[in-house]
Amino acid sequence: MNQISKHIKNPILIFIALSLVFAFIAIKLSDIPFGWQFNFSIVIVLISIIGFLISISFRLYRNQKKWIKLTLIFPLILTIVLLVIGLSFVKSFEFIAHKGPACNMNKQLWEEDLNFLIGKYASDYPDIFGQIDSIELVHKIDRVRKYIESGTENQIRMSIFEMHASLNDAHSIPLFFNPAYDLHFFPIRIYPFNEGWFVTDAGRNQKDCIGNKLIAINNVPIDTIFDNYRGAFSYESDAGKTERFKMWGLMAEWLYFKDYISELDHAIFTFRTADGKKNIKIYIYNTRFEHDLLDLFK
Repeated sequence: MNQISKHIKNPILIFIALSLVFAFIAIKLSDIPFGWQFNFSIVIVLISIIGFLISISFRLYRNQKKWIKLTLIFPLILTIVLLVIGLSFVKSFEFIAHKGPACNMNKQLWEEDLNFLIGKYASDYPDIFGQIDSIELVHKIDRVRKYIESGTENQIRMSIFEMHASLNDAHSIPLFFNPAYDLHFFPIRIYPFNEGWFVTDAGRNQKDCIGNKLIAINNVPIDTIFDNYRGAFSYESDAGKTERFKMWGLMAEWLYFKDYISELDHAIFTFRTADGKKNIKIYIYNTRFEHDLLDLFK
């Protein structure tokens, strides 16, 4: 029993265990090669390895033999390298965004949020009607109130995003990357080339899509979706529009709100491949960490 207790208190063994556990979780969560859950697991693995190396360095330093003490330079150098990698990694907004507890919204809370936002428009945008037609803004506010009264939470949220985008100010956008919104995306990333939109990154189950040209989503041409992008996300130039679309254009909630897709959890993507057109059903990836953990034990 004393031997077991001694091993439990051994920091080297603890850090090894943490590295293995979170490496396993990272593998299980890597349905996509991006996302805050995967990032979180990788960072914990890095921290565990760094802790392991520091523990080794401390033991080498305490050794009585000088030549053994000198070897601690190797784990120290490796520790510095991993720290640099780790600091670069956590710069990702997807990792540092905090997922708070879900708020149970009701009509009163939505109205309070809307009134607060309208008040901020008045105080922070003294020349607001130099950026947007007053009739258009009133119409969008009325639309939000309509959804608050009898719409779904997604309709309320997306109509607020749409209202906010109408300011035509590229800096006034919701923080979409904040997991508190619980938004979902399709696990592919696209980039516009002269020949069209091509897949540059994809989840493990969609890796065969990489390099293919995206033609349509649920038979809606991708160019049509891109052309109508102004409705939900603000930008000030064509380059800004392209950048925003690359990041947020495949948000399931927005595509569903605009009636481009009929189901929130999946859609049919049409690609141009070497063998011709190909339709693939692609599911959104789950951004809820607790659900992904439960999936490990299914």
